Amino acid sequence: MILIASIISAAFLVIVADDTAAGMYGDYRFFVDAQGRATIIGYSGPGGDITIPAKMLNGTVEYPTVGIGVGAFNGCTSLTTVTIPGSITTIGDYAFYGCDHLTSITIPDNVTYIGTYAFEECTSLTSIRIPDNLTAIGYATFASCFSLTSVTIPDSVKTIGGYAFIYCPSLRTITIPESVTSIGERAFFNCPSLSSITIPSNVTTIGDYAFSMCTSLTSITFLGLVAPTTVGADWILGTDAGIRGHAYAASNFPAPGDVFHGLTMGEVIPVSPVSDNAMLILVAAIAIAAVLVAVLFVMRKRKGEQ
Repeated sequence: MILIASIISAAFLVIVADDTAAGMYGDYRFFVDAQGRATIIGYSGPGGDITIPAKMLNGTVEYPTVGIGVGAFNGCTSLTTVTIPGSITTIGDYAFYGCDHLTSITIPDNVTYIGTYAFEECTSLTSIRIPDNLTAIGYATFASCFSLTSVTIPDSVKTIGGYAFIYCPSLRTITIPESVTSIGERAFFNCPSLSSITIPSNVTTIGDYAFSMCTSLTSITFLGLVAPTTVGADWILGTDAGIRGHAYAASNFPAPGDVFHGLTMGEVIPVSPVSDNAMLILVAAIAIAAVLVAVLFVMRKRKGEQ
């Protein structure tokens, strides 16, 4: 994979060479696009804890750093922590591939794109902050992050790509927001520390082998009243024999004891009294507001007639 990334990175440099200016700023190699924006394409520093500069300097000219290019930090095994400035909007394919001593990385909310394999084999990475403006988690983005224990996905994300978290053996909890509509093939393949998963109501597609070989997985809770319409082959292959699915009684999921794409359904999800009370309060508030509007209307009408 590293060889492939190096080839891709080299090809990328050739493509941009004719139309852009390139330079070095400290330990960072960068190119500048036609709009005067800098993208990092290489790093030659000693590693350790680094903060990527928000601007690249070429002579006396400053360029805002807006991107981390293809394979920019590929194989930098000496990196331990990375802080990315708020000016960055894109992180390219293979950007931090194989940085196996990287324990933490701060990604700003301005990042809207993270490429494929971007953090694959960052085996020491224990946590990751996914930015609030990201709409998709790409193919194999966090694959083989052996030390990753928990992930909270923001509600901007709509798709979890194939192989996104494959071979993350320490991953114990994953929070999937309501915004997600599809979970790709092998997205959580071989995550043996996952014991439960909650599928939000908008998910319509679950890919092949999505939760296969999650050997501790015993509970899958579906929050939708309508079951996902596309469920891939062997999506729960190799899970615990006692694994059960749970859904609302009012949903179109099979009844307890029946089977949904190989998953035996267990007890239905109880309707929370808190939710019922909240609904009653909301209905009452709407009714009161309607009465107040009507009273004000009548009062204004009478005032106008006087």
